[in-house]
Amino acid sequence: KTLAESLREGGYPHTAFYSFWAPELFFLDGFAHAELTRSAMLRPFYRRLRAFFSERQLRWAAGLASEEWSYFNPYQAEYHDDIFWQTLHYPAAPSLQAALDFLIAHPQGAFVWVHLWPPHFPYLPDPDLRGKFGPGPEAMKAWVNVAYEEDQDAYVSSLRNLYDESILGIDRQVGWFLDQLKEKGLFDNSYVIVSGDHGESFERGWLGHSGWPL
Repeated sequence: KTLAESLREGGYPHTAFYSFWAPELFFLDGFAHAELTRSAMLRPFYRRLRAFFSERQLRWAAGLASEEWSYFNPYQAEYHDDIFWQTLHYPAAPSLQAALDFLIAHPQGAFVWVHLWPPHFPYLPDPDLRGKFGPGPEAMKAWVNVAYEEDQDAYVSSLRNLYDESILGIDRQVGWFLDQLKEKGLFDNSYVIVSGDHGESFERGWLGHSGWPL
């Protein structure tokens, strides 16, 4: 049983989930409200569609145009090295804004789960943060879950710079969210829990999405 299910059964009905991914992909059930917060949600055209169609209906319609809907932004994705997508399509801002709006709409109490994509591979930091910790790689290699040798240390160091810049960017976004909670008078009566499913293993000779060293 998930926390959302337990809360709803205990008389705490206002529960919401916001992410680029659907909650069932995380085996998360029981949310009264679940919404995919994708880059297209920032566009006026999408907001107009939502006046007539639910998020579930739009996801279904988007799936008709692709072989596998979960691989696409329903309103078109771009690939990075033919493997991973640009963070333009996994923005933190729509998820955090949607969560804030939900909390403001339910001042009597709510449980909100927000899943953020950065600083996930391929480490695409905000443009104003590029180079802050040193030069990045000249070109990204399409390596996912592989070991590397010592002769690749220079390339790996450049990846670590991007990774640190991406962390700084998402830290800035979360900082904005916490500041908004304080400004709206919601912070003092809130529990804020931050978690992650994995980090990276640069120092253990490994590149990509988690890997066995973690």
